[in-house]
Amino acid sequence: MGKIAYRYGLNFNQRIKSNLYFKTGFRYAKVGYQSEVKELRFGNDIQIAIASGDVVVEDIPTHEFQEEYSYTFIEIPLMVRYELKNHRFTPFFEIGMSPNFYVKSEVE
Repeated sequence: MGKIAYRYGLNFNQRIKSNLYFKTGFRYAKVGYQSEVKELRFGNDIQIAIASGDVVVEDIPTHEFQEEYSYTFIEIPLMVRYELKNHRFTPFFEIGMSPNFYVKSEVE
């Protein structure tokens, strides 16, 4: 199951020509997901069921739990931006890369 991800930071655009820019910056990003485990059976639950003489799978107690995984990254975009027109709303194209540097992981 998904988890809300967020990213924030600063970008800097340097004009190269009239409609062409170099873009770079610094961003902090946090992404992750949730994992839900159902019908988990522990070894001691099965042993108790065997010791009582009833080895019926449906009667063995099950457990459920949920884990959240979060990953933190630092991003440094390196892109070229081309603007089609100079108006109030300007369509543009960007091409480049945004290297991510791993910072840490968290499991809750």
